[in-house]
Amino acid sequence: MTRCDYCGRRFDRPGFYPDCEKAHPAPDLAQAIAELIEMDLANRRGCGISGIDPDIQDEIRDTWAELVRQELEKRA
Repeated sequence: MTRCDYCGRRFDRPGFYPDCEKAHPAPDLAQAIAELIEMDLANRRGCGISGIDPDIQDEIRDTWAELVRQELEKRA
């Protein structure tokens, strides 16, 4: 896993770091949907993944994106 030299975040996690001055790749549809799910959870009291270890957060985001990708492929 590579990290951005500027912000230190995963460089292979596109589009989730608007505060970074370096250009991260654009998210694919599944990653964008996973980001919306994460933002929805974060806006609910007592929910969200911010209190979880950062490496586990990455795994959760990747899993959500993969689940969305799989479902989209079934419907294509």
